[in-house]
Amino acid sequence: MRRVGQGVKTPPFHGGVTGSIPVRGTKKKVADYSDLFLLPPIPQLYKCNYCLHMKYISVTIERFTHSSQPGFVECSFIDAWNKTQVFEDKVPIFTTQHLDETSLYPQAGVIAGEILREWRDADGRDIVTVTTEHPWGVASKEGTCEFDLLKEQLTKESL
Repeated sequence: MRRVGQGVKTPPFHGGVTGSIPVRGTKKKVADYSDLFLLPPIPQLYKCNYCLHMKYISVTIERFTHSSQPGFVECSFIDAWNKTQVFEDKVPIFTTQHLDETSLYPQAGVIAGEILREWRDADGRDIVTVTTEHPWGVASKEGTCEFDLLKEQLTKESL
């Protein structure tokens, strides 16, 4: 037997008052749809052109900025032209670690991005132009989504 609807919202320590939801049961068999909610690994979710070119930009998570769920942090990296790019977004955009105001900073993180082109500059450095617009729509505090990076600043691994 299972409860119909949402069940009792009032816990037993409130004197057993069930609130506005009636307590009743049913003997109907409940279909099991749990397998519909299992998500495939990320590479299978995004079978599109940018998935082939997706990399992660190594960043330094500098500080916790806001405690609204799931928490916001500020992070940065230095691009190929020695300009510091600063980002502020939700913690899960940059890391799988649980971070809050009590965490120790700085911490390592990444930003997912798509490679737009690879080239060599006049000094012989391998430069990669990356957009952070895909897959998560991340932009710097200045509103920029495209960055020139040294190839070694990219990784295939998320954190």
